Amino acid sequence: MTEQQKKICDKWKSHLANHVVKHDLDNLVMPYIKAVVEKNLPVIIGLNHLASMMQLNADTLKRMIVSSHSFYHSFTIPKRKGGTRQIDAPYPSMIKAQQWIYHEILSKITISPSATGFIPHHSIKDNASAHLFQRCLLLLDVKDFFPSIKWHKVYAVFRHLGYPKNIAQYLASLCCLNGHAPQGAVTSPALSNVISRRLDARIAGIAKKYQINYTRYADDMTFSGERISKRFQSFVNKIVEDDGFKINQDKTRFIKGKHQKIVTGISISEDKLTVPKSKRREIRQHVYYINKYGLSEHQKKIGNNDPIYLERLIGYLHFWHSIEPDNQFVNKSLESLSFAREKIQNVDIGIAPEVSDLVFEEYQLSFEKI
Repeated sequence: MTEQQKKICDKWKSHLANHVVKHDLDNLVMPYIKAVVEKNLPVIIGLNHLASMMQLNADTLKRMIVSSHSFYHSFTIPKRKGGTRQIDAPYPSMIKAQQWIYHEILSKITISPSATGFIPHHSIKDNASAHLFQRCLLLLDVKDFFPSIKWHKVYAVFRHLGYPKNIAQYLASLCCLNGHAPQGAVTSPALSNVISRRLDARIAGIAKKYQINYTRYADDMTFSGERISKRFQSFVNKIVEDDGFKINQDKTRFIKGKHQKIVTGISISEDKLTVPKSKRREIRQHVYYINKYGLSEHQKKIGNNDPIYLERLIGYLHFWHSIEPDNQFVNKSLESLSFAREKIQNVDIGIAPEVSDLVFEEYQLSFEKI
């Protein structure tokens, strides 16, 4: 324990002795305080104290804990390959609570080096680049990833950090909906990495034994090497199931040799990071027709009435630029489409230029393959 941490503990001991705890302070309370302070985590003394740190009304926070479903808006979005995905979007008060939990607690927990998603200064480029120059590629998808992260696993995270049962229950309840981590909650991505530490460590261990590279970007597990055997894949499946997850066999892909290899939306087939050929053709075609006929006419021809269609296209071009910064087509297209956007804004139809930045982030963080 550092001198600064000792000062924090002494300050808490003095405060509790004078204002809150009247007996057995050293045996009941101080061990907890020391445990979290040593991890540079916030000390939480009861629900009212938690509400104060989150800058929320205590009664509101209590309702959020006991009735979390009242603080979400749920909807579905289509998947690229059919079916729908449910998104549970938290209301502002729940977002505020979850942001506090993320910044003050979850962001301070060390995760596996195999995890590449939802980490500051990391992106799908880091995930893909780990598998360059390899002959074989195995892609596995964890089925129902966030719904598989149950309340008891989330509760165990906070208990393991040193928080007492009641505080761990408050924090877990704020991170869960209907008994699991919801897709849409601020805390779910970080929790998925924390809870998957044991899974990542076990898989990384066996991958090293077989001289195979392993990374995980959210629910996408990628393996590469000179050779990947069926026996190795069966070991991985067993480890995944042991940790309470399940592989989606319909999405399992094994690729070897010179066949096209795509990792989290990025092609590594040419021993460098590139945008997949099919996506390049698609984007080139859209840009060509916009420049030739104009945005409005092009959208009519393809039957697209998306009000931020142009922003999505510019967003993807920014993503493409991040992968291939010297690509002249991308640079010229960004220039021409930015000019088209300026023309639209001049007639005041109200599309904000910063939308493309958000769309770029969507491509960086999306679970769906681009």
